[in-house]
Amino acid sequence: MTVLLGQLIFAPLLVTIRRQIGGFFGHGDTRQYAAEAAILGLVVITTLAVFLQSEVPLLFLSVPPILFATYRFGPIGAALSVFIVAVIGSVATLNGTGPCAAFSTHGISSITFLQIYLVTLLISALPLAAALSARNASYEELMRQKGFFEMASQTAHIGHWRLEIAKERLTWSDEVYRIHGLPIGTPPPLSEAINAYHPDDRGMVSLWLDDCIANGGEFEFDARIVTTGGDVRHVNSRGRADVDGNGEVVALFGVFQDVTQRVHVNQQLDIARMQAEAEARHSRILAETDQLTGVANRRRAMAEFETAVACAQVGGADLVVAVLDVDHFKFVNDTHGHAMGDMVLRQVAEIGAGCLRSTDTFGRIGGEEFLLVLPGANLETAKFVAERIRTRVMEIAVDNPAIPPITTSIGMATYQPGMSVEAIFQAADRALYEAKNSGRNLLKVA
Repeated sequence: MTVLLGQLIFAPLLVTIRRQIGGFFGHGDTRQYAAEAAILGLVVITTLAVFLQSEVPLLFLSVPPILFATYRFGPIGAALSVFIVAVIGSVATLNGTGPCAAFSTHGISSITFLQIYLVTLLISALPLAAALSARNASYEELMRQKGFFEMASQTAHIGHWRLEIAKERLTWSDEVYRIHGLPIGTPPPLSEAINAYHPDDRGMVSLWLDDCIANGGEFEFDARIVTTGGDVRHVNSRGRADVDGNGEVVALFGVFQDVTQRVHVNQQLDIARMQAEAEARHSRILAETDQLTGVANRRRAMAEFETAVACAQVGGADLVVAVLDVDHFKFVNDTHGHAMGDMVLRQVAEIGAGCLRSTDTFGRIGGEEFLLVLPGANLETAKFVAERIRTRVMEIAVDNPAIPPITTSIGMATYQPGMSVEAIFQAADRALYEAKNSGRNLLKVA
């Protein structure tokens, strides 16, 4: 028992001193040092009062100060307190004083009784010390994890809240206060918390919360809040209902994230996307439009021509193609100047585009030559359209005497099964030359 008692007293004492002695004596704090000295002094005084007299068995008096020192300082408090009792008790017992010495008259060794007493103190104090040490370690770990959580919440702008329905008591985390632009403290009443939302969003928020209170389950919504400084912030809120053992909803719990930056980035991306699409459309129009006349250029006109021929080849639909050429255009340029020639081309293009359907194509394919593609039109309809263009071009000089008389020659061809793009274009081109050779200002059909 002596060996065991020595192990129980000195081993915890040495280990705890090795681990914690630097943190026991006050960290240089005078008030802390004084408190620790006072508690150990109380243990010493109580132990002396117990062991310096033999009349009254006051062994129980040492227990409260030891437990108090254990609770206050943990394992090192327990070890030092029991060590103090062991030293004072051993000296007193060996000198024949103290409660333990009185038991020698009853056939029990005073040393044996002292050892039993010390073991009892250790059994009382050390488990408590171990439990307190574990509690303190858990608390420190919890505080560290809480610090990490608060840091992560502040970095991600995520807060959490809880609403106790019966009491209408609202609890906010620190980040929720920051998002609302409020000092950390007591959260506002529920009605004021709802009123913090943008007026256009309050109804939606109330519906979500009322539905969750009534039916349980979960909720999620995006809304805007207006801070005390007047700033509008976008938030995402999601949560669920807490129910009791009877399945009744007793509280709502949710997380609350400031997504203003994300919303602004998405808005900027949307604006950039729309600008890019507009620029792409503009670039496509520029790439497919004749800069002088504003109608389709050769690239687009030929692409529409090829598409129309492919559709006719597959579906067997009607297709008529015509090539239009301004008569004596070189004479106009040489006599009246290139500015007048450009004006003539623009007038012809305006008339040609205005006489066609939305499904037809009128494009400039080079110089004073234009291409008409009329998918789905039969020959009679196409001839009517072509003659209308030719007639209206003749009227340009009548409406504007500053422009010299202008006429056009038109060659037309209809699609026949098996014809390629080149074949039908060459047929219309041959008809154009026939119209020119026949005196110009004519429509010829291949």
